[in-house]
Amino acid sequence: MADWKRSELAFMRALSPGGRRFASQGKVHKDGDDGDNGWLTVEHKEREKLPAWLVTAFDQARVNGVTEPGRCNIVGLSYHRGQGYPVRQFVMMEMETWLKWFGSNAK
Repeated sequence: MADWKRSELAFMRALSPGGRRFASQGKVHKDGDDGDNGWLTVEHKEREKLPAWLVTAFDQARVNGVTEPGRCNIVGLSYHRGQGYPVRQFVMMEMETWLKWFGSNAK
């Protein structure tokens, strides 16, 4: 099994013991996602490097979560494609944070 497939499978298993990874055969399957656990649809990406500013944002969110216990640390990202396009906004968190707040197989 390729490393990226192992990574997807480990990711799905961390989200949910019953989570499943869909086999990719170079084409879109009927659901279109990389996996699901019953209530989440997952599109998983793996990279050896992330932009430093993004890693720094996660580091800062982690520090904020430690200094302010009981609060969920997330990273928010707004993508401004340009005039005439809607702003897309994203909410991201580390797997460790997800499992702390929602556990595996959360719903």
